Amino acid sequence: RARPLLKQNMAIELYKVHEISFSRAAEISGLDIENFKEALVEKGVRIQVADVPVEEIDEEVEKILEAI
Repeated sequence: RARPLLKQNMAIELYKVHEISFSRAAEISGLDIENFKEALVEKGVRIQVADVPVEEIDEEVEKILEAI
């Protein structure tokens, strides 16, 4: 069984280099979303935001809503 701090550090490093998503990194770290955010802040890691135009996201949301 990996030590919790080791898992947390590994998850943060993978997140920093864009190998895994925020939610996957939180899962690997064994922390909930809020605690993982705090861990990132403590390590000086910025939370990455997808570089997708708002309009494109709105279009996708509309498609999903129409489908259900």
